[in-house]
Amino acid sequence: MTKSPDLARGRGFVVLYPVFLKLRGRSVLVVGAGNVAASKLGPLLRAGARVDVVALSVSRAVRDLAAAGALTLHERAFEGSDVDGRLLVVAATNDHEVNALVRRSCMARGVLINAVDDPENCDFYVPAVVDRGQVQVAISTQGASPALVRILREEVERVLHPSIGRCAEVMAAARERIRAMVPDFEGRRAANDAVARSRVRELLEQGDEAGARAEVESVLAQVAGKQR
Repeated sequence: MTKSPDLARGRGFVVLYPVFLKLRGRSVLVVGAGNVAASKLGPLLRAGARVDVVALSVSRAVRDLAAAGALTLHERAFEGSDVDGRLLVVAATNDHEVNALVRRSCMARGVLINAVDDPENCDFYVPAVVDRGQVQVAISTQGASPALVRILREEVERVLHPSIGRCAEVMAAARERIRAMVPDFEGRRAANDAVARSRVRELLEQGDEAGARAEVESVLAQVAGKQR
């Protein structure tokens, strides 16, 4: 008999589904407006989310964002109806009871919630992220050890060269050309692998943009030759 993934990995272990969300234009609620809430707003705003903040006490950082039109601020206590129509909710208060109230409201409406530093009231965890533009690496211990997450993020930051985001951009452009050039899926996959395994990344790490472009053109010329 085949064991379920949970049982195979240990009794009580909950397997999470990692995902990168497209938030542009989507409605997100943040409950709380202190320093912790302010630290959570940056990634949401950069992702293009439409953010509402509900809080009785508001930090200067959050007030400044509201004044700049980056978000909508409601200076009052949380109400259950605040979660209506939201894609997700972030509870960034230091009050477990408030977080629990927000979670109950979300559960009643089928809305996902993250309660900062309060795993009991979370549907999802926000990972630590190493951001290199087009390349992002997310790290999570499922709330088990934030300290380990910080160490792992530092290690990944040391490994991932700052040019890796530009490398992804170059390969994305090559991918579009390959799509127009190669009719079959397996052929396109092989061609994209050839670009990815070329010296493009190495040349970009050296700051040789012209060399990287020439390397791509060389690989694509080989791909084109195989299509004749």
